[in-house]
Amino acid sequence: MRFRTPIDLSTDALPGTSPITAKGTVIKGSALRATGDRSSWSISGDGRHGFLVNDTRIVAVDLTEITGDDPVIRTKTMDRTLWDCALSRDGEHLWTGGFETRKRQKMLHRVDVGKVDSQDLTVTSYDVSGAVFGVALSAKGDKVYPGVLTETNSLQVPVTNTLDGSLINTLSGDNGFGKPLVAVSVDGGTVALVVGDGGGSVKAFKGQDAPRTIPVGNQVYGLAVTPDGTLLCAVAAKDTYSAAVVDLTTANGEVRHIELPGIRYPRGVAIDPNGRYAYVAGYVSSDSGSTARLWVIDLTAAEHCASVEADWGPTETEIDDVEIAWRWE
Repeated sequence: MRFRTPIDLSTDALPGTSPITAKGTVIKGSALRATGDRSSWSISGDGRHGFLVNDTRIVAVDLTEITGDDPVIRTKTMDRTLWDCALSRDGEHLWTGGFETRKRQKMLHRVDVGKVDSQDLTVTSYDVSGAVFGVALSAKGDKVYPGVLTETNSLQVPVTNTLDGSLINTLSGDNGFGKPLVAVSVDGGTVALVVGDGGGSVKAFKGQDAPRTIPVGNQVYGLAVTPDGTLLCAVAAKDTYSAAVVDLTTANGEVRHIELPGIRYPRGVAIDPNGRYAYVAGYVSSDSGSTARLWVIDLTAAEHCASVEADWGPTETEIDDVEIAWRWE
């Protein structure tokens, strides 16, 4: 199962004590049960539709009907495992990627979801010469940034034209065996890619500056960039699980590690449209029945400021991703 917890993103309304209990809604439906190691949500800007990729499935959800027994509108099953997804600002196309160890072909997928209420999901696939683990979109929706592990174990981002799937340019990472998650700023001027064996570093591409590889921990579980591209937030394992906030305006990419009290199993991170707060989803232990929680980080102060605890029983806690939806102007 998955959940949505409404949190007011205005600075005056953020919780001031830690932890607090937030009223959430469990999204029911057998199609939403996790069956793989990773799942990912994308939510439309109007908050009407949610799209989940999990294992080999793409699931469309009517978020106005989440209190019902089954809010799932329709499901599409692919022939390869999916890992991440991103929805275009106009809500017309969902981009996702997959991997399969023996045949790394046509692993980047564009799913037509604009008429999901009345039509089946149509998929167009593109060959990016490797397995796709991360997916990000430019704000204009003209470029998609897949994080690719190639057949030769090279980590890279083949920046792709969303109109026809043609290659625009390739951002080269390092050789390794990690899962290359990707994050991009609103203007596309800053791109971050998880690199290194085990995924313990982030490679940042910022404008015309030389790319920088920045160690952030032992393994990165979630990655996000502020809209203006000045700060990067990675959820990483370093001694204990923590958030690493990287200042990309400094010469060496200053890293500040923030302890997240009680976290034992981080699953994802998202940054609000103002670039002020980051939200980390996870569990307080690695046990399947442990308590689910959101940790709120003040990026300006580089400190944990609140925790939002789920208010349902342990059999209903299942968080694999956190997504913040807002309307593009």
